[in-house]
Amino acid sequence: MIVVAIIAVLAGLAVFSYSQIASDTKFESEVRAVFAELEQRQEQHFTERGTYLSTGSSDGDTHPSTPRPPRDEPSELHPLPDTWQELRVDLGRPAAHCSYVTIAGDAGDISSAGSIATGTFNFEPPARDWYYLLAECDLGRDENEFHFARSDSDQVVTRTR
Repeated sequence: MIVVAIIAVLAGLAVFSYSQIASDTKFESEVRAVFAELEQRQEQHFTERGTYLSTGSSDGDTHPSTPRPPRDEPSELHPLPDTWQELRVDLGRPAAHCSYVTIAGDAGDISSAGSIATGTFNFEPPARDWYYLLAECDLGRDENEFHFARSDSDQVVTRTR
């Protein structure tokens, strides 16, 4: 009986761990796909107009407005906000679990950077025009995961808070 109880506890832990890993992987693949689209559209916008474009007024101005926990249905992405349409974003998906924003600024100017970028990710603007991408994902356990990518790096940094 003791062996069966131990196996049941271990099986329960394994299922819980697997569900956490599965939801984290779902977020990561969603974020990478959305970031790839936003990066491409930002670079296209810069090539055509000589400037990057912010899709929100601050790093807290995300679309959709709040992330959805992994067990909830994802939030509808359409209709896209005007700034996303101006970037000609085509996500190829109707819904998402995470919320997204891209913030742009002039070379060396930190005034539009936002508190999450500067505080959580220690963002310092580069010496050329810049943008960054931010995704907020609700892990469903009283913490959110933030993914951050900047125009002058291929790296995506993730922080939980």
